[in-house]
Amino acid sequence: MDSKNSDRDKEPEVLIDRCRIQLGFMILTEIENEILSLKPLSAERFTALIFSAENMNPDHHLSLKRKVKRLFTDQFGNQV
Repeated sequence: MDSKNSDRDKEPEVLIDRCRIQLGFMILTEIENEILSLKPLSAERFTALIFSAENMNPDHHLSLKRKVKRLFTDQFGNQV
């Protein structure tokens, strides 16, 4: 993989796309832009925002919550 692709993989936009593709979230572009404007962004906050964008309570979907958080921490650690 070239450095441009690996750099691109580290961008928050890619993480939101992964939430859409791998986990089935349907996050609107406007909401995506709001999420991306927030800095710093922690794994907990990102996960809460993704669920909020879907009008879902993450505590009612614990397995999915763990998957979203894991995608974030695998890509960025605990904060970006």
